[in-house]
Amino acid sequence: MVQKNSRFQTLFCEREFCMAIHGARVVVTDCPFPSLEIERELLEPHGVSVEFIGSSDPAALANGVKGADVILTNWAPVNATVIESAGSQLKLVGRLGTGLDNIDLQTARRLGVMVTNVPDYCTPEVAEQTFALLLGVVRKVARFHLETKQGRYDLVGSLPLGRLAGRTLGIIGFGKIGRRVASIARAFDMRVVVTVRSTVKDVPDGITVLSLADLVATSDIVTLHLPLSPESQHMINDSLLSQFRRGSVIINTARGGLIDNDALTRALDAGILSGAGLDVQTPEPPPLDQRPWNDPRVVVSPHAAFLSTDSLDLMRRIVVRQTLAVLADQRPDHVVVG
Repeated sequence: MVQKNSRFQTLFCEREFCMAIHGARVVVTDCPFPSLEIERELLEPHGVSVEFIGSSDPAALANGVKGADVILTNWAPVNATVIESAGSQLKLVGRLGTGLDNIDLQTARRLGVMVTNVPDYCTPEVAEQTFALLLGVVRKVARFHLETKQGRYDLVGSLPLGRLAGRTLGIIGFGKIGRRVASIARAFDMRVVVTVRSTVKDVPDGITVLSLADLVATSDIVTLHLPLSPESQHMINDSLLSQFRRGSVIINTARGGLIDNDALTRALDAGILSGAGLDVQTPEPPPLDQRPWNDPRVVVSPHAAFLSTDSLDLMRRIVVRQTLAVLADQRPDHVVVG
C-alpha cells in the first residue's frame, strides 16, 4: 500500500479548509478593545471578511448583521430580531466573554444557530478585582484616596476600620472564579463559606457549604459569582438583604441584574450594609450622580473585572478558533447552544 505524502495531505486539507470558508462574513457588534486587528489578521487570510457595527441600537444591529455567517458580540443585545435579521445562512453567535444574558438563546435554538462563549479566559482577573473592591471597601482604600486627593488627610475620620483576618467571606456561586476567590481569602486568614444551587464536588477542606439564608446571616462580606438568569434576577432584594448580618459588605463582579439597586440603597441607609463594591451595573453605564453609585460607601469600577491584556488576547484567539471551526462545519469548543 502506497502512503500519501503527509505534506501533500496537509496542503490538501488547508486548501479544502480555505475553500469551505472563503467568502464568509463575520460581523462584530461591539467590543471592549480599540481595534479588530487580531480578528482581521487571523480571519482575512482565509477569505473571511470582518465588519464592525459598534452600536447597541436594535435597529443598527438588525441592519448591520444582514447576510452575516457569524455574529460576534460582547454586550450588545442580540435578540430575536437581530438573529432573524441575519438570515438563514447564520451559523454562529459567538459571545466575546462568558455570560449569555444578552443573547436570545431560545431563538438561536429554534433557528438552529450555534451559540458559544469563552467561560474561563479571565478567572484570575475577576478574582483579583473582587479582592481589589473588597479591600477598597473594607480597608477604605478608595475613600482614603479620594479624601487625600481633595486635601483632607484624616485617618481618624474613617474609623471604625477592621481587619480581614478572622472575618467570614460568603461566596454565592462556587465555580472557577468562586473557588479562586476562596483561595485568596484563605491566604488572608479569612473563614470561607459558600452556597451553591447544585451538588458541589471536591469542596476544599476548611470551606463550609451553607444554605443561602445561613450564608448571608453569618458573613461579614458577601461576594457574587453566579450567572444572571430569570431565577437569579434581583436575588439581592429587600427580603434577602433583611437577613444579612448587620454592617456587612456586598461585592458584585458577576452581573448587575443580580442586585436590586433600590434595595441596596435602602440597606445602606438602614445600616444593614456598611458598604458595597460594584464592578457591574444595571444599566451600563449607570447614572453616576444617583444612588447607590454616588454613595461614598460604594466603590464602583466600570465593568473592568475581566479586563487585562492577557485575558483579552486569550479570549479573542479562542473566539477566532471557534469561528473558523464553525465555518468549516466542525464543532468548536464551549458550545452552549447547538
